[in-house]
Order: sequence, then C-alpha cells, then structure tokens
Amino acid sequence: MAGILPKAPLAEVVFELRWDVAPGDLPLLADPTYSKVFDAVSAHAVKQGFERTVDIHKPYTGIPTTISRRMYRGEAPFPLVQMGPCIFAYNESVDYEWVAFRRQAIKGALTVAANLSKFREFKPEINHLELRYIDAFDPSVVTAATTLEFIERGTNMKVQLPPALTKQLRASTAGRVKFEWPLIVDEGTTFSLELGSGFREKMPIMRMESKVVWSGRRFPISAATPIRAALASWLETAHRVTSATFKAIVSEQLFSTFKAIE
Repeated sequence: MAGILPKAPLAEVVFELRWDVAPGDLPLLADPTYSKVFDAVSAHAVKQGFERTVDIHKPYTGIPTTISRRMYRGEAPFPLVQMGPCIFAYNESVDYEWVAFRRQAIKGALTVAANLSKFREFKPEINHLELRYIDAFDPSVVTAATTLEFIERGTNMKVQLPPALTKQLRASTAGRVKFEWPLIVDEGTTFSLELGSGFREKMPIMRMESKVVWSGRRFPISAATPIRAALASWLETAHRVTSATFKAIVSEQLFSTFKAIE
C-alpha cells in the first residue's frame, strides 16, 4: 500500500513515560507511589497476556527512572512491558503495527495515571514522554564500512570532512552523528536523529535512532485530567514526525530494497 513504511529495518520501537512526585521539593530517594503503580501495572500486563516476569530488582525497590521489572508474552523477547520507580515503557519489534502499538501504550499509561491520581498529597506529574524507533541496516542491504559511508550511500544526507582533517586521520570503523531540533507544532517537544555503527549478534550494522521527546513542562495528574486525549494527540504528532523523517532521510534505493523484501 502506498504510504506504508517498510518494517524490515525496524529493530525496536519504544514508548516511555516518566513521572515525578513532590515537584518543587527536594528530590525523593524513593517513589512513594511505586508499590501501588507496580501492582496495578503488573496486573494489567497479565490481563494483556504478559505473564512471564523478569525482575531486575526486588519488587518495590529500585532507583527512580530505572527499570526494575520486565514482562513478556511467552518466551519471545518482544513485545514487553517495563516498569520501575517513576517510569513505564512498552516495547515492540518487527511485528509492530502502529495502531495496535499506540493502543497498548495508552492502556498502560492510563493504568499508571489512574493509580498516580490516588496520591494527591504527592502532587504527581508526568514530566517525560518518549517515542523512539531503532532501525538496523546490515551489509546485505547497504555496504558501508563507516558511518560517513552509510550517510553517503544509504541516506539523502551529506556529511563531508574537510581535506585538511582527513589527511591526518586513518579510516574510521566506528562513529556516531546526532542532530536535534525542537518541534514547531508542539512546544517542549524535541526530535533527534542519531546515525552510527554498531553490532547485532556480532554482525556489524549501521544503526539509525529517531526519537521524539516531550520534557521540560509538567502535566499534573488528577482524577479529572483528560490524559487519554493528550496522550493520543502527542503520540500521533510524534509518530507523524518519525515516519516522515524515515521516508525523507533513507535513500530511495535503500527504501525500495526494503519494500522488495516485504
């Protein structure tokens, strides 16, 4: 279908939500809302089929904004639900489909918000939303020994080092280039694009990460907060930006290669 992005290079897509408690006061060493959120998200995930649990830390412990539990459907590594003090995440991989992913991410976020709203004394606030796509390009689809070669052969971008510099350097086998821009349509939201070399199962790959992040402002949580509409709107904006960027940056030849694979 016209306008549908190829999935072949997709390695992972992540939705992440973080929150803060007692904003404006000294940072808390522990999240006082976590035990209730932890139990609620775990119960919700089990109802959604995520029955296999892997605990990185003991239940109800962990450092704020670090993952302490992962939940899976069976033995497959994706999809998975992740949680920790002041953080919730939902991840998918090559079987990703946007509408289903968005629905699952919002359900999880609403479960978090519904339980945070019970702690009015701590004034919980959402302070971070993130939608992140990681694409991996192996040598079978693009031959590039360096990040600069990948940018030259696999994208519509051009990065050229000055001769005065290249004469003094040996060929690089690793590298990373990152760009970041604030969005015009959504104040407080930034888009970043990172291109670099890496490995997947010991195979050298080129990696492209496109990420939309909302932070800096605060979104108070209460029983009356219209969080569903706000989340859905932000996710659509983030998805629109990342989709348009992929189609615009990846070269037509490389894009057609993935469409042929499908």
